[in-house]
Amino acid sequence: MLYQNTSDFEVVHGALVELIQMNASEIGLKRVYREDVARVDTTPSAGVQMLRKRRNINETGMMTTNEFSFYVFLYYAKITSEENLSRDAVAFAERLETAINKRNATEGPNTLNGLVFNLFASELEAGTVRKGGARMRAVRLTVTANSRTRV
Repeated sequence: MLYQNTSDFEVVHGALVELIQMNASEIGLKRVYREDVARVDTTPSAGVQMLRKRRNINETGMMTTNEFSFYVFLYYAKITSEENLSRDAVAFAERLETAINKRNATEGPNTLNGLVFNLFASELEAGTVRKGGARMRAVRLTVTANSRTRV
């Protein structure tokens, strides 16, 4: 069967969280949250937020394509002085981006164990955010996954 993936947003979200957790020690993440959080207790950490799910039906009415979008918020460090942590935060986020976009030698793009036919971190935005009263250096990655399912 060609591309019988999933259309379940929560299942793909959970698999993305697991992928980041599996690579956390290699990247240097201390904690991975299933959602964006109000207070960050340790850095660097990441929160995976479900953003959007789009479905389109093909011309035969037999298959749908599903596009899942997520934000991965990387909380790099609390800003305690005017030191510029921006470059370090972006370099750290690029390691996370590489882990998400890592291709498998036999399967090609990351498929989250067959749940989707591709997964890709497409955008990286650096900035600051206030969490629990602290100003933090942060980076937001936009991640998209695509699947095909039968109606």
